[in-house]
Amino acid sequence: MNIYYEQGIVLKEENYSLLIDPVGYPSFKPDIILISHAHRDHYNMKVLKSFPQVLKLMSPVTRIFLDKKRNLPNVLELAEGQEVHLNKLIIRAHEAGHVLGSLQYEIILKNKRIVYTGDFNLQARLVLKPAKVIEADILIIEATYGHPRYSFPERITIYRQILECTKQLIDLGYRVNVLGRTLGTAQELTTLLSFSRLNLYPAVHPIIARINRIYELYGENLGTYRILSLKQSNNNGENPIIMPLSSKISEKKNSIICTGWALNKREKGYVPLSSHADFKQLVRYARQSSPEKVFTVYGFTNVLADFLKNEYSFDAQPLK
Repeated sequence: MNIYYEQGIVLKEENYSLLIDPVGYPSFKPDIILISHAHRDHYNMKVLKSFPQVLKLMSPVTRIFLDKKRNLPNVLELAEGQEVHLNKLIIRAHEAGHVLGSLQYEIILKNKRIVYTGDFNLQARLVLKPAKVIEADILIIEATYGHPRYSFPERITIYRQILECTKQLIDLGYRVNVLGRTLGTAQELTTLLSFSRLNLYPAVHPIIARINRIYELYGENLGTYRILSLKQSNNNGENPIIMPLSSKISEKKNSIICTGWALNKREKGYVPLSSHADFKQLVRYARQSSPEKVFTVYGFTNVLADFLKNEYSFDAQPLK
């Protein structure tokens, strides 16, 4: 079996070629395409549409996010706990705990169990179920925060930091902007602020509100919040406001910016809240999965592979 990266993760065997999370055009026509979740750095709609005859696997929620009008042909929706049998190939879907609809894939071929984690999170949070570690013979694990410096505080500590900072800014008379990734972190922030003992009634950006509604449709209780009007004349002093991480904020002094990359900042107002696994979780997953071989992909691939090799004697290497 040949495993490598070419505009996506490629698994090739004499009877099958699988392409996972493609972001560009590969040099071959895959037999099956797998999509782990709906963040744009894990799929490319033009690529997916260029293979109309190829079977595409994704969760029902991911289908809603990236193909709401259901124009994409030959899609098989696979929910957590379901599996598909294709000749001698078995593909199972497992919860990834990253964003709504995110999946890990367990691929069984020729008595080998290959697990692709996708982006995942093992922590209990205010939203979603955490991922479970899947035992593997070959593990393909994401390494977004695969450097020891990206070891996040406990979730309760991060939540307390956000709430304390929000209260301080409101008490100073500021209108507070809380920024997080539109799909994932923003829903966690909505839940935290709406259910806090500060008796807040947060407003959310309309783009975030649309995603919130899908979370709620699938059983996530995000609390009570308002939808921010983008017309200045209709604003009624909403406070705090949950905004996309990409928003252009003129005054950072009244903003709380939530991202795992906050650990690179020494400025006040940056909080390391992320829907990704941190370094400790990545190492924990690899150890508990007990694979014979580890491939690291995305982010700090070399650092994580070297750490697993040197500290725990794994046969680990970056996926190239």
